[in-house]
Formats: sequence, C-alpha cells, structure tokens
Amino acid sequence: MIIDCPHCQTEVNVPANVQTPCPNCRQPVIAEDVPRVRAKNASEVETPRWQLAFVLLISLPALGWWFMQKMHSPARPSSNHKIEYHVGGSARSASITLSRPSGSMEQHDVNVPWSQSYHANSGDVLVIAAQNKSSTGDVTVTILVDGITANGAASSAEYGIATTQVVVP
Repeated sequence: MIIDCPHCQTEVNVPANVQTPCPNCRQPVIAEDVPRVRAKNASEVETPRWQLAFVLLISLPALGWWFMQKMHSPARPSSNHKIEYHVGGSARSASITLSRPSGSMEQHDVNVPWSQSYHANSGDVLVIAAQNKSSTGDVTVTILVDGITANGAASSAEYGIATTQVVVP
C-alpha cells in the first residue's frame, strides 16, 4: 500500500506488516505506524459508514413525522412555495442527501457551491444534509422558502456533516 512517511511526508510503497526504509529520509516506515493511509485517487476513498448512518439517523425522524402527518391529516389546500436548497462553504465537494417535496430522497456527490430549486406545498417537510468529502474546509446548508432563509446549518469538522430541515409554512 502507498502511505506517507510519518517523518518527511514522502510517498512510500509499504507491504502490509513489513518495515521499509523511506527512500527520502531513510527512516523506518511500517504501515501500522502511519495514522492514515492515503488512497491513490479519489475514487478509492470511501465515506466512513458511521457518517452515512448518522445522516440517515438525522433524516429518518423528519421523514417519519412527515409520513405520519400525510397519513393522518385531512386534505388541506396546498399553497405553492418556491424552495431553494443551497450548499456552500470552503469545501470543494460534498455528498448530499435531500428530500424532495414529493417525499422522495435523493443522494448526490456535488461540487460546492451547489443549489437546486423546487416547488412545495404547505406542510411539506424538507431536509438536506451535506458531508464535506475532505478533511479540510467547511460546509454549509441552507433552505430558502419563497426567497427567505428558513433554516441553515454549518460544519467545519473533518468530513463534517451539516443538516437542516424545514416544514413549509
């Protein structure tokens, strides 16, 4: 596997469980000594499963509430509102999960900044979560209803997740 030398940050090809001298600083390098293994390219980097589970854990209660409201509420007149989802911050890219006004969920990998517009009815529950795909930078999410900020959140943690939700008035 290719890792960074903990002494000089040079890429070193180290077989698993074998000590190898760094070609640059000649210090011994063992794969277990390095806190983070660097993948060769971005397609090999996976989002940690616990972070995806966290996004789902935050989104599911809001969707459950919305579903219960739709099932047990009498039909009400709908008001058409313009909805805008925005993802911003200094991160270059993010994995987003959002609910559409129809109730369906979407997941995308996007470049930051990103925005999408929909139309929604009063009572619709809208959720967006964005996870920074990098260890640097920050990510923000905002939901606008009829051009007015209804809710937002931010995260500056490594691979941080910002999540917000709104019930359309």
